[in-house]
Amino acid sequence: MTSALGDYLIFGSLINAIERYSNARCIIIHRANTNISLWPYGSHRNKFFNIFSVRDLVLFILTLHRYRKQGYEIFGIQMLPGSMQGFFLFSLLKAFNLLHFRVDFNLINADIITPPQGSYIYDIHLNQAAVLTAAAFPDQAYRFTLPLRLNQSLQTPDDPAFITAIHPWSRRSDAAAFTWSKEQWTELISFIVKNQHHKVLIFGRDNGFNDFRNYIGKKLDSHADRIIFSPSANVHELINSVRQANLIICPNTSVAHIGKALDKKMIILSGPSLEYWTPKGSNIHIVRDNEAIFPGNDRPADDPRFPSIQRIPVAAICRILKKIQKQ
Repeated sequence: MTSALGDYLIFGSLINAIERYSNARCIIIHRANTNISLWPYGSHRNKFFNIFSVRDLVLFILTLHRYRKQGYEIFGIQMLPGSMQGFFLFSLLKAFNLLHFRVDFNLINADIITPPQGSYIYDIHLNQAAVLTAAAFPDQAYRFTLPLRLNQSLQTPDDPAFITAIHPWSRRSDAAAFTWSKEQWTELISFIVKNQHHKVLIFGRDNGFNDFRNYIGKKLDSHADRIIFSPSANVHELINSVRQANLIICPNTSVAHIGKALDKKMIILSGPSLEYWTPKGSNIHIVRDNEAIFPGNDRPADDPRFPSIQRIPVAAICRILKKIQKQ
C-alpha cells in the first residue's frame, strides 16, 4: 500500500470483506498513509503498519509471529501490480519463518501465482483471496464500499439543477500525462455551461486549486453564476462533493473510486495507469487515449508511446455529454 487515498479505499474495503465473509485475518503494511486513521472497524493500530516506522515494523513482525503461533497459514500478497521491493520484503520474512507463501500475479519465482480474475482491482484481489482461503464470497462482498469513519454528517443535494462535478487534478503531479491542462478543462467547462445548461461544481484537494479558480474565473466570467468552486479540506468534504453531483468527470484518481462506491454516473479520463485501477460499471464511461501504442503502465508515463490523458480530445467528452443529455 502506498500513501494514496485511493489505495486505502480499495484495500480497506477489501480486507473488511475478507474478514467478514471468511475465517481469514488481514494486516496491511503501508508507506505513511495518513488515511488509515479513518478506519471505522475498531482500532487501526493492530491492522495497519507503517513500514517506515521502526516501532510499527517491530509490531508488524510480532503480529506475524503471534498469528503463526495461533496456527494461521500466512500469505504475503502484493498489491497489483506488485513491486520488487515488496517481493524482497516477503522473501526476508519467509527466511525468518514469519511467512509461509509469497503470492503474486506475475513474478515467476513467487511461491503461489494467482492470475488476475476480474477487471477492477477490488474484484481481482477479492477473487485472489477466494482462491487462497477457499471461501465462497457472496455477491454483496463484491459491492465496493467506503471504509471510512465520517466525523460529520454528509449533506444531501438540495439544488434541483443538474450538477456536473469536475475533479481536474491527479496526485501524480510529476507527469502531465495523468490529467488535462487547464486550457483543456476550460474548454470542457465552457461547453457544459453554454450547451448543457448544467451547473458545474469544481472540487478537490490540490495546491493549485486557487490558481485554477482564478484562471477559470477570468476565462468564463460571463458564466460565473453557473460555476461553483468547492475546495476540499479533508476526505469528508471530498465525499460530500461527490454525493451532491449528478455526474462526475475526472482522471482516474481516488475520486473515481469514491464515485464507484456511491454509484455515481461518471466519465473517467483513462491515461497511463493500469486499466485494473479504473472502476467499471454500466453508468461509467471510460475515455482512453486512442493514439497510444502500448497499454497503460504508470512507470514510463512520459513515454509518448504509452497513454496520455492530454491526448484525449475535449470533443470526445462533449460527445458523451450530448448522449447523456438525450437519455
